[in-house]
Amino acid sequence: MVERSFNLTGVGEPERLDGRRVSANLFDLLGVPALLGRTFVPDDDRPGTHVVLLSYSLWQRRFGSDPAVIGRALSLNGESYTVIGVMARLAQLPGFANRKDQLWVPVAFPQEEAAQRGNHFLGVVARLKPGITQKQAEAEMETIAARLAQQYPDYNTRIGAVVVPLHEQLVGGH
Repeated sequence: MVERSFNLTGVGEPERLDGRRVSANLFDLLGVPALLGRTFVPDDDRPGTHVVLLSYSLWQRRFGSDPAVIGRALSLNGESYTVIGVMARLAQLPGFANRKDQLWVPVAFPQEEAAQRGNHFLGVVARLKPGITQKQAEAEMETIAARLAQQYPDYNTRIGAVVVPLHEQLVGGH
């Protein structure tokens, strides 16, 4: 997941919206279906594919809860995106408790961006395999981080990974 702001134009007054670039399988992983339309599919997660999911609040506020928004083209940051779905009212992603995403687009890394080793900006959500404990996952992530530091010392020295249960991420230690 990558935070991103988008300029929505061509639909009433221009507006700056908070959103995220996410992997195509994120909503399926979390078991969150679209209220209208669909969520992303693997083919959406390719450079040049411009599809967008709207939050329920954006759909209500800017599009009057019109179900015909599915298939409509929107201008985001000067590029045309096709609306493929509207998410449920309470659909918010983990990681940023004070952030209210208004839309989501596929991460779709272009080759040059995917090859950059010095960027450490991704938030990752994963599901543990049945029978795997948090301690085992932490040990595996430490091993992966150590290998990356050895393989790419200029970019990964002193960079690690933290495993936090989703419940704790969402509601803290309560």
